[in-house]
Amino acid sequence: MNARPGRPAAEPGIARTIAPAALRNDAGKVTAWRAQFRDGQNRKRQLGVYRTQSAARRATEEHVADLNADRTPVESMTLGEWMDAWPSRVGRDPRTVATHRARIETYIYPHLAGGKDRLLTQITRTHLHDIQGALLERGLSKTTIDGAISSFSAVLGYALREHRIEANPALSARIDPADTRLKPSRSRRERRWMPPEEAGALLDAVDPRHWALVLTPFLTGVRPEELLALRGVDIDAERQLILVHQRVTRHGGRPDKPGVLKPGLKERRRLVREAPDVRGRWALFPRVLHPGRSGRAIQATGDENVVALAPSDFLYVTRRTRGTRGEELTDFQKRQGSLWSQRNLYRDVIEPAREAAGIAFTLYDARHTFVSTLMAAGVPLPEVAAYSGHSVGELAAVAAGDGRLRSQTTLAVYTHATGQARELALDAIEGYLAQLLAAAPRLRAAIAS
Repeated sequence: MNARPGRPAAEPGIARTIAPAALRNDAGKVTAWRAQFRDGQNRKRQLGVYRTQSAARRATEEHVADLNADRTPVESMTLGEWMDAWPSRVGRDPRTVATHRARIETYIYPHLAGGKDRLLTQITRTHLHDIQGALLERGLSKTTIDGAISSFSAVLGYALREHRIEANPALSARIDPADTRLKPSRSRRERRWMPPEEAGALLDAVDPRHWALVLTPFLTGVRPEELLALRGVDIDAERQLILVHQRVTRHGGRPDKPGVLKPGLKERRRLVREAPDVRGRWALFPRVLHPGRSGRAIQATGDENVVALAPSDFLYVTRRTRGTRGEELTDFQKRQGSLWSQRNLYRDVIEPAREAAGIAFTLYDARHTFVSTLMAAGVPLPEVAAYSGHSVGELAAVAAGDGRLRSQTTLAVYTHATGQARELALDAIEGYLAQLLAAAPRLRAAIAS
């Protein structure tokens, strides 16, 4: 009989920590935290209920340390040795490995006592607070600091899974948004529904070559990484739908380059090895976005392209095509274009339009606008969730302001989209588009021609 797959069996006699479990009241609000651990026989045990998550975690760590106090400590690896070893022991995307390594080398090593030579078993929660304090002193943002600690937590989590450490000291160690030591360079901006008049003014300020690119998230609700991976062959022209089944990494690049495209979607990560029609979802794709013979959805007046690009499988490509240092590109590679990086998309397309129109905007505002438009038109919740790539329970909880709906069985398990409200959804989007075009005369003229 084959051995059972999964994490290695625990060494007999080793007690281990488990993340505290949240306790919620009838309204779905967290009221307390249950401390829990695994004893020397690998049986799950409860330690007690605590008011805060940190108190529950601290109690668990202290109790596990007491249980393991009489054991002879095993030889521990240093952090540097584990950083060299874990990628070959855990199947992760090469970009994920590179991200964790870069963050830890840049932000953790310089502020951890002993750096990469410190033993894994000697890294404590106190060291994490010292690292956070040092990064705050450098004036780094909450996003940057939390990202570094998150990578550190992931790497230590792999060590915990192999029982090389008894607890993960970096687990859920995040900067409090109210911490007075934070010095954000820009204020937080909430996502919003954009009135069609504002969206029209923004679109009219966009370079004509990029009208379809910017209009698409308003009419389809796709995420930025999904938008940049859309292909013409995935369009169902008759039903006005498109199959969304892959994503472009934030850095973009040539589509033939390994690691640029990721199969699967954010909400269906477990299906990445399945066929596109299984791992993907059908999103609305109104006829105004369908590409013409030239390969562009909306014809711009004149032609400003100075490089003749070869026909591409992808709807939206950039003329930036570069190879890595020392790489010789073929003529076809030079002419096929590249998939946009999100940074270049904002720098070259979004930011100039925002400044010209004087309107605050992100691509996620367009996604929020799409969902809000369908909800306001009375499109059934399961249909909206299916088109936007949300779970029904999550969308219902946000819409109703009731966290209990996230785990409500009827919504979360048994409610499915039927596709019968597609015409209603298309009518809602076309109504929004009509109001948008009233405020975008250049775009309206291009569509009418």
